[in-house]
Amino acid sequence: MTVLLIDDQPSILSALTSGIDWNILGFTSVLTATSAARARKILSEHSVDLVLSDIEMPNEDGLSLLSWARKEGYDFECILLTAHADFFYAKRAITLNVFDYVVQPARFEDIIASVKKALEAIRLKRLHQTSDSHQQLSAAAGNIVLSSLLEGWPDYETSLLYPQELEKRLQQLRHFGLPCSETTPCFLFSLFVPPSREDPSGSFALLCRLYYKQLTRELDVTGFSCFLAESRFFALLFMPLPESPLPLLSVPLKEASVKAGCSAGLVCTAAQLRFLKDAMNLLLQQERGASAASQPVFCPFRQDDVLGAVVGQNRYLQYIGQIRSYILNHMAEPISRQDIADSLHLSPDHVSFVVKTTENMTIKELINSVKMEHARRLLRSTKMPIGEISQKCGFDSFAYFSKVYRETYHLTPSQERGKDGKEKGNVPSE
Repeated sequence: MTVLLIDDQPSILSALTSGIDWNILGFTSVLTATSAARARKILSEHSVDLVLSDIEMPNEDGLSLLSWARKEGYDFECILLTAHADFFYAKRAITLNVFDYVVQPARFEDIIASVKKALEAIRLKRLHQTSDSHQQLSAAAGNIVLSSLLEGWPDYETSLLYPQELEKRLQQLRHFGLPCSETTPCFLFSLFVPPSREDPSGSFALLCRLYYKQLTRELDVTGFSCFLAESRFFALLFMPLPESPLPLLSVPLKEASVKAGCSAGLVCTAAQLRFLKDAMNLLLQQERGASAASQPVFCPFRQDDVLGAVVGQNRYLQYIGQIRSYILNHMAEPISRQDIADSLHLSPDHVSFVVKTTENMTIKELINSVKMEHARRLLRSTKMPIGEISQKCGFDSFAYFSKVYRETYHLTPSQERGKDGKEKGNVPSE
């Protein structure tokens, strides 16, 4: 079999060629191309079984190349490599029957695992099992789309501040043929394997697919599902809360567990679609205390609690006050986004979002802004040497301190102190 590696960076091509033992995987020929044009020539001259291609390339990207190859009738499996888990990249990849979508930087082990799965799909096709293999073709790319969609879903408070963010996610679901609105009732559940237990055989993934397929068939409802991690499977069904949810979930779970040869924990809840992120967080909290051997657990989602929290207090304004206090209390130290996140018990991305939402600036800009405000107070109210003020504000370089101060206030620290003195001298005495 033949594999074609495509990337505009020779160093990456070299790493892929030498870092993976293609012989052991069953490939007798490894071809490389540093451009889409060169790849077109190779595809027209050689029979290629598998293509690993970068998406972002000059002149012509990997998706455009793949679109051309499909139109020309070239039949190969394709794994795309990209630095961006972008929704529209992944959506287009599905239409082009991409087998997998690997986000860089990726370990060789991850790429090899994807290649092995692609080889299995090739063997299946050659055994004329086309219907099953076609489902596998889009499964990986579809999972990237849905997991990215859920990761970026706004919580209820954010959707009040930025309603267009929620509408954007709803539009993406509609692209999948799922008619929905922000008040659509949903039944949500999560299957998971505890961190203490590994699943090298892949039986957990089989259990999840069997369970979801049987449940949607029995209930006759639409929805979507995806793996948020190797050991966590999330599903959403467009339906109100069933009268007796736990018996409804228990029987198919037992049947799927027997067929897959493994067990998993299950937690579930129900909420309107606009509360999806809040409901997912609730499930995640419940997972931590549940066991894979236990019965399904239903977690009531209290909509009024969320509404009351948003009405009663603006968490973002609280957070920004705490962030500013942290910067002031650690003024002379190097401060990172991770430091601030750890102090608030939030994720670094959430901290960035809070700062962007409330202050319309980045974390770094906010840190410099608070430090410059402090420096200005010291310049105006004390006779402390400017070099010492620079150090108290956490700047090792006086030149850099002066540069940041000038960019902030459009004058140097020395000019600030002189300006303030002149203004004080011009004040008439009483």
